[in-house]
Amino acid sequence: MKRKLAVIGVRHGHVWGIIDGFKRTGKVDVVAVAEDHPAMRKTAKERLPGVPLYRDWKKCLDETRPDVISLVTRNDVKQKVVCESFRRGIGVFADKPVFTQKRWLTKAEGIWRRKRRKPALSALFGLRSSPSGFALKKLVDAGELGDIVHIYKCRPHRLRPEGRRPWELNNRENGGPLIDLGSHDVDYAMWLIGADPVEVTAYAKRSRFGKIKGFQDNGQMMVRFRNGAVLMVEADWLTPEKSKYHGDCRALVTGTEGFAEHLEHLRELHVTTFKRAERKVPHAKRTFDPYKDFLAQVRGEKTWVRASELFKVHRVLIAADASARKGGAKVRL
Repeated sequence: MKRKLAVIGVRHGHVWGIIDGFKRTGKVDVVAVAEDHPAMRKTAKERLPGVPLYRDWKKCLDETRPDVISLVTRNDVKQKVVCESFRRGIGVFADKPVFTQKRWLTKAEGIWRRKRRKPALSALFGLRSSPSGFALKKLVDAGELGDIVHIYKCRPHRLRPEGRRPWELNNRENGGPLIDLGSHDVDYAMWLIGADPVEVTAYAKRSRFGKIKGFQDNGQMMVRFRNGAVLMVEADWLTPEKSKYHGDCRALVTGTEGFAEHLEHLRELHVTTFKRAERKVPHAKRTFDPYKDFLAQVRGEKTWVRASELFKVHRVLIAADASARKGGAKVRL
């Protein structure tokens, strides 16, 4: 039996990849779209002809009673939709980030924990399922790098403000650089390290785009984990227009037995250890499909991504934002 999928929001181009990903599984039917922005509604109507179109997402949930939703609204709206969906027992697959405020994260997690049958929750964090990212996870789990000492994650992006929607240029609505961009890195690093984070220190500021009010274009965070590992993240919108990459994103994972450099933009993984010289590691032949994984979570099966992990990830991100607001004050988790 196919699951009923409602598309809640088409505010970012990521939504079309999500819909295509679910369609490829052959396990869902798109039953409705909810979007209140006139231009986005027009796009949805063109790309999903014949699918009922709603302005109000609550009315959409009431009338179509979906099993699952894809969620690509403005970042600060997602958390409200998650809470309402969880109350109804609806699974949520969201573009990142899912939460930008502590009160909504706490509320959603509380609803989730009180449910006997837990609603599924997953997010579009592509590093876990990428062939090079998955290969690095296998190396770490096999102990080739020893115990992880620290991870450095660099996430620069090109802004091109003239092509951005207003909400994408407003910290209150997009979450700011640490939450919006850094979410990828916190999720992936926590997956590699496998220990609980205990402390966060962060900074955020506006360095280049001074004319855009309410917008910070760069942030830095440091996260300490219970096992002693440390994560350092730099996230910014400072990639020059002349760069050939939208984002020259990369990671350096240092362990007691060696280190790995993950060149995400090139999809390459280089590893050097005390026993072996530098080598380029081939992609993992098999990873996992995030959409099939989400549907497995809906069925209550064991999965690569779990809702409980995403709550932890967003606690770190929101703590980093709080630290930055306080000028780098240490925040305990």
